[in-house]
Amino acid sequence: MNVRHLVIQPDNRLHDSTQTYLIKNTSNNQYIRLGKNETYHLLSVLGANDAAEELNLHGVEEIPDELREILLNKFSEWGFLNENIKEIKTNTLEKLKKIRLIKFNVQKMLQVIYPLYSVFFSKAGLISLICMTAAVMGYFYICLATVSAAYYAEAPVVNLRFSVWEAALIFLFFLFNTFLHEFAHAVTCVKYGGKVTSMGLMLFYLIPCFYCDVSSVYTFQNRMHRAIVAVSGILANLFIGNILLIIAIALSYWNIIIILLFYMAVSTIIVSLYNLVPFVKLDGYWLLQALTGMDNLMDKSVILAYTTIFARKYLKDINIDPTKRRLLSAYGIISLFFHQLFWIYSYFTIKSIINLDGAWGNAITVIVAAVIILDFIKTLQYYYRIIRNDYHRMIMTIDAGRNNC
Repeated sequence: MNVRHLVIQPDNRLHDSTQTYLIKNTSNNQYIRLGKNETYHLLSVLGANDAAEELNLHGVEEIPDELREILLNKFSEWGFLNENIKEIKTNTLEKLKKIRLIKFNVQKMLQVIYPLYSVFFSKAGLISLICMTAAVMGYFYICLATVSAAYYAEAPVVNLRFSVWEAALIFLFFLFNTFLHEFAHAVTCVKYGGKVTSMGLMLFYLIPCFYCDVSSVYTFQNRMHRAIVAVSGILANLFIGNILLIIAIALSYWNIIIILLFYMAVSTIIVSLYNLVPFVKLDGYWLLQALTGMDNLMDKSVILAYTTIFARKYLKDINIDPTKRRLLSAYGIISLFFHQLFWIYSYFTIKSIINLDGAWGNAITVIVAAVIILDFIKTLQYYYRIIRNDYHRMIMTIDAGRNNC
């Protein structure tokens, strides 16, 4: 049902007695999942108590006074109280991680590309990808098994230094590759009944790439469908990388060796596999979140790690398998530090491309190091605020059968 600029509906993903509700802010197309007590409190704040009956909000418990202020701040941050708030508030460093440059009409593009592109995301497309991958792996295995060690010793070293034009071509190729990657998310989202609200070009950790808003996957009841949407971009890149590699191998049989083609093919495959890293909010993270069935996975894993190490007396309040808790705690600890490693990787990738050396290069390195340290401090402050102000509510939502905000 509609309440002002919000769409509130029961969350039908869970087939148990837990009542959760999915809140969509139509101003910014963001989804938040709330428990029945928090949803009832939201309706009270909005002055829409009559909607509680329609949403079957019965047997709610009163929100404690200390939690009321926390929830009110959350509602304001998410834009629930003001339809003019288009984006969830983030600090400056968070904004630097994702700088949106261009936005275009994705619906028109979907009308043209969807009929052709959706064929790939079928059983036939998956079988084709598996066959190509097996063929490429088999080819290289045979090469490694049949070539003598003496050949390796005498083989010339391949020069991977590219000209300016070749470097520009590589950049444009990878930009186009990210477009196909993001469009794969859009196509699979639509294929399973979702909507794509926006798509465009952005700087992700200062690296140009395309983005696609498929947040409607929150409404998907089938967990596997959410996982497929998350992994579809990686599958598309693996498909492209394998095709390029097969073309490069075929040309080599006619003594046409194009190192640039081999480089783009192998790099595409490596980058697609790197996208599976779950410790930054790349595809691997959303895939892991879909498979575990736990929303807000990263924050909850850090909270679990804190509870496991520093607040063990509260472990009894968490309804989760001990083994799963330990694994998620380990994940939380790694993800806490991994962002900084990702910053470092992004910087040195850019530095290697544009050859930043000398005094200017050292000065920029110092500035980047300062930003990375500041980002880590901001991250620690963020989790400190959660632990100080919102800890008990968070641990109560960490449940094997519950997926609240």
